[in-house]
Amino acid sequence: MELFVSYNVDFIGAYNTVMMQSQDIDLIYSYDSDFELLENVTRKEP
Repeated sequence: MELFVSYNVDFIGAYNTVMMQSQDIDLIYSYDSDFELLENVTRKEP
């Protein structure tokens, strides 16, 4: 929930980020630019 509140991203983006971190994943292919606001996540557009 910290990501959801602190970075003002939608719930699904925060949830996906937490799941990615739990699996040591730091790259996501997405059109959602909110991922660029988060630390330790690299977004690439598909």
